[in-house]
Amino acid sequence: MITILVVEDEKYALDSLLKQIREYDKQESFRVLQASNGKEAYQLYIQYSPELVMTDIRMPGMDGLELLKAIREKDENTQVVILSAYSDFEYAREALTYGASDYLLKPIKAENLGSCLDKFLKRKVTEKKEALMTGRDMVTQYIADCIRREDFSNFVEERMFKKIFRDYQISVIYFAGECRPDKGRFLTEIEKLYGGEFWMEFRFLETENDLWTLVVNLCHENSFFHRRILRLLQEEGHDVYIGVSALHTDAKEVHQAYDEALKTCKYKVYGKERLLLSAQPAEEGEYKYYLPKKEEDLLKEALKCRNTRKTEMVIENVFADIKKNGSISMECLELLLSQFLVIYRQTLGEGGVNKEGMTKGRTSVLQFDSIEDMRDFLIRIGRNICTMLDAPENGKHKDIVETMAEYAQQHFDQEVTVKELAEKVLFMNQDYLSHLFVEKKGISYSCYLRQIRMQNAGKLLENRKLSITEVASMSGYNDTSQFIRVFKKDYGMTPKKYRDSMKWENSSGEQQSTTECEGGGCA
Repeated sequence: MITILVVEDEKYALDSLLKQIREYDKQESFRVLQASNGKEAYQLYIQYSPELVMTDIRMPGMDGLELLKAIREKDENTQVVILSAYSDFEYAREALTYGASDYLLKPIKAENLGSCLDKFLKRKVTEKKEALMTGRDMVTQYIADCIRREDFSNFVEERMFKKIFRDYQISVIYFAGECRPDKGRFLTEIEKLYGGEFWMEFRFLETENDLWTLVVNLCHENSFFHRRILRLLQEEGHDVYIGVSALHTDAKEVHQAYDEALKTCKYKVYGKERLLLSAQPAEEGEYKYYLPKKEEDLLKEALKCRNTRKTEMVIENVFADIKKNGSISMECLELLLSQFLVIYRQTLGEGGVNKEGMTKGRTSVLQFDSIEDMRDFLIRIGRNICTMLDAPENGKHKDIVETMAEYAQQHFDQEVTVKELAEKVLFMNQDYLSHLFVEKKGISYSCYLRQIRMQNAGKLLENRKLSITEVASMSGYNDTSQFIRVFKKDYGMTPKKYRDSMKWENSSGEQQSTTECEGGGCA
């Protein structure tokens, strides 16, 4: 219910205005408070915090302008409408400079009042929508606090949550690719699907870098909500998975519901489903699996000796056991991943890499498309740890910078960043790697990669069967115009002019050879 405070010292004018408001408010959504002077009005304002104040200018004790100033000292968002006669127009103009949202001339006509209240309600809807989209409203804050802390409690916020969400589900959206939709546009598309009223039973949060969290009040109209969201995101080309919690009715179970949704989303590693419901994983078919002590010791020994083949073999054997026995529980899979990564960090530390050099990001099961993807990740990191740290027993040494350089040389036609190297290849801190590369090579990693791409582009342009677009793509550029700009900066001419100049040089060379031969210069 919306609270409106009407301030008017003339009884006839007050009664008339109250009647007009009642006639406008056919849905009975207004609670109207009334006061006959500024001081009384200010006390009501402090007590009830009305969203709209409609006040006359000329009143005994505290006039409308003084009331407006007092309200603005407390709150900048309360809408204040000034009521004034023609003779008070200059006062009304002054009131606008102090933040009055509108003014009405007496005697107040029904259509003018209706227009004023329409603007008030429209602005209120806009402000509420902005608050919901940015997570500033009380209910969204309650959800965020519950997700962060299992024991969080706030009586007022909990009551507000209960009023909106009687039967609710929480879903977690995980973006597997680098591409992210625009949040504002995404929420606008949802509004198109369900209408503006949907905001009353829906909340949106960004809980982590790769995660969006949705809370929806479950009713008949929302029964296909998650399938529609999935289709909407897929139609825009986003690689997403959605994990959905079970149905909940208790406001105290928000943290539990979020954990359910997150855990369910992780089950994507066991199949190709994009929408995963909490009841979907067959828990009775799961089993407990923990890294055997024997395999743990073998892995540590293999890494210590920098034995790449033995490291790969240990990891392959562990995952062969997992595949042979079926799906292990998600808690066990998370623990297994953590155990491997702890061993890797210990090995890096023993190899002379300080803590600042080790990755600070948290690797989760969510980041993998399948069990095989997780296995390959662990093998790749283990192999790189073996090869890039000192290995005195076989006389080989390939330092971290050379590993980074080789990776650029082998993958220059792909999307390569220090962030990707840090997370997926070297298992080290991004900033540390960037600093180390500049220190050893004298240029940034991105500049080094560009040099390799441009060298490759120059060679590819010799093949006239390839278009400029194809050369750009084969050199790691999806945007041809960007490729042309970079190429021109490095070579001083466009790829086309470079290719044409090569043609001229070849023609000159052939002509020169013919002349030399004709003059007896060739054997």
